[in-house]
Amino acid sequence: MQQSMTGFTNLTAEYENKKITIDVRSLNSKSLDVNIRLPFIYKDIENDIRQLVAKHLIRGKIDIFINYEWIKQQTSFKINTDIIESYYNDLKKIKDDLQLLTYEPDWFSVLLKIPDVVQQTQLIISDEEKKALLNFTEEAILKVVEFRKKEGDYIIKDIINRINLIENYLNEIETFEPLRTENIKNKLNKNLKNLLANEEIDKNRFEQEIIYYLEKMDITEERVRIRSHCNFFKEVAIKEPYVGRKLNFIAQELTREINTLGVKSQDFKIQQKVVMMKDELEKVKEQLMNVLWNTIIIK
Repeated sequence: MQQSMTGFTNLTAEYENKKITIDVRSLNSKSLDVNIRLPFIYKDIENDIRQLVAKHLIRGKIDIFINYEWIKQQTSFKINTDIIESYYNDLKKIKDDLQLLTYEPDWFSVLLKIPDVVQQTQLIISDEEKKALLNFTEEAILKVVEFRKKEGDYIIKDIINRINLIENYLNEIETFEPLRTENIKNKLNKNLKNLLANEEIDKNRFEQEIIYYLEKMDITEERVRIRSHCNFFKEVAIKEPYVGRKLNFIAQELTREINTLGVKSQDFKIQQKVVMMKDELEKVKEQLMNVLWNTIIIK
């Protein structure tokens, strides 16, 4: 099954008192380009996430956004009761020693302003939480893989339909061939008569020249190659994985043969069909830009 390079998913999971959201987006890129944005407390597992991306997504511009929020409100500050008690005892002793009997300060406000009484707590995640987050992230990445497979399947079906259209146009061209050959022969005969006027024509020599000229304008070889390339294209698209690059090469060969056929045909009806074939082939090339290219799968 082929894969597209575009995909998106959003995953929400819970771990203990946290609600974790993971967004993964994949777009076209010539290589694997990974951009990860996650909270500072999860920075330690960024490299592990990159390895998961390389394992499953292989190629594309990958953006991963991870965030969390508390299910029950948490505070990142705490009051150091030991320090506040020590300061209180010291300040009360000073008051008593100085006999400030009428002075009664707002002890709570005063103590909270003293350094180190209110401390910021450092959020440290456990190994279990790291493992859970990696599992959630891999689940989200695998959802993107499924998305890319479905889109890749759609793209390949569309491409094969367009290749079938090219073959249909080729079948129509083949029906024009006998009349085209006859028209060329009549045109040469008429032009030659006008050129030589009353001079007698050597029929044997004329036939030889006609044969030579028709051989130069013969499009049989191009027709055979186009049909062969179309069959090979469909075979590769259906049977082989990660075929973007290979199909692109075949499309280039098809372009050359179709262009040559159009130049050699010198027939208006055939050239019309050639234009239609080129139009379908350009659409095929556009679609191929979104098909995954790779020959090595990292496991």
